[in-house]
Amino acid sequence: MIRNSTQHLVIIGNGMAGARVAEEILNRDPTQYSITMVGVEPGGNYNRILLSNVLNGTQSPDQITLNALDWYERNGIELITSQAAIGLNRTKRQVMLMNGRTLDYDKVIIATGSRPFVPPVPGVELHGVFVFRTLDDCRAIEKWARKSTNAVVIGGGLLGLEAARGLLTHGPKVQVVEIANHLMAVQLDSSAGAILGKTLAAMGVTAHCGQTVAALHGTAQRAVSAVEFKGGRRLECDMVVISAGIRPNKEIAADAALKTERGIMVNDHMQTSDPDIYAVGECCQHNGQVYGLVAPIWEQCQVLADHITARNPHAAYRGSVTGTKLKVMGVNVAGMGERDGLPSDEIVRYEEPAGGVYKKVIIRDGKLVGATLLGDTDNFSDLMAMLQSGAALPRRRTDLLFGPAPGAATGCSMADLPDEKRICDCNGIS
Repeated sequence: MIRNSTQHLVIIGNGMAGARVAEEILNRDPTQYSITMVGVEPGGNYNRILLSNVLNGTQSPDQITLNALDWYERNGIELITSQAAIGLNRTKRQVMLMNGRTLDYDKVIIATGSRPFVPPVPGVELHGVFVFRTLDDCRAIEKWARKSTNAVVIGGGLLGLEAARGLLTHGPKVQVVEIANHLMAVQLDSSAGAILGKTLAAMGVTAHCGQTVAALHGTAQRAVSAVEFKGGRRLECDMVVISAGIRPNKEIAADAALKTERGIMVNDHMQTSDPDIYAVGECCQHNGQVYGLVAPIWEQCQVLADHITARNPHAAYRGSVTGTKLKVMGVNVAGMGERDGLPSDEIVRYEEPAGGVYKKVIIRDGKLVGATLLGDTDNFSDLMAMLQSGAALPRRRTDLLFGPAPGAATGCSMADLPDEKRICDCNGIS
């Protein structure tokens, strides 16, 4: 594609957010900008959410690719791979790359994402210690796991448990260490976390919750040999995967004197404190929130594209009501809105530990404000719609957990649903 535009747009970051915002811009006006994208990884971009499938062998790297190299060529995008952007000169309006090259810009979008948080404990530099964030990480973990007998995953959140699942497929015994008192503490309350822990134990994964890692110990050959907890207890191991959370990559913005806190601060148009520089995705902070989920990031990309192309210069991102529905080691898990609620809230709960099922809804002033589902997530979409719309709730509160009683009105078929009914929350498809 040949572009006549003299406006140059540089997108720093070739991950899911960077590529998605490029797609949204091209969909609105494919000729307005000459686009250069800078990525630290080789090749095109891929679905990072599916990395656990690559690790467990159910998908190949090619199968999780979102945009292969020919997509950039077809759309007239200059892609610079295996290269980091290390600076922004706002006076000269240039992006500086690690190899010394500079890119002149009219507009910049920072989509640098996030990086794994590595606890500052002795021994993290030992051989056999990995983070789980990229395709290269998957390859390195898989290679080491084939010769491993005892693996420890530090972090009992979503990504940590997915890493544990992947490790199991390669043979080692797997144990998970979590600093919180239960697994998946961001999505689940303590009761649901305890049920999940028992379910995973039946699959062969032992969880050690409420434990802080004090150090990693190694052999004379500098290979990891044990994880030590605060208090002195040790777990013998021959590999460690660290999945203890993420931190926004905000340094390039901070060094350019753009406003940052936890992330790069943006307004409702996704502009930073410099109106010609935008930020989107896990690296940015909007109204105090940093989002690590696909659905809000896609919303941000749409607003940014509307604004930067002037398709809708008044487009505004107002924040997102988040909900997640996923499988963790084959177990259905979903959460939305508030996790614990207030003492004055109406809480309806169902627990079936033997079956691995837990359901809870939190109601405040007659409106749904949160829900947790474990083992059975079939009514996730209906609950999410109620949460987002503030719709009136059924008088029989158990209908929220199990649907109407036998013989009651059962709703309607897919064809009868209203046009605005969401069927895919990640992409906002109605």
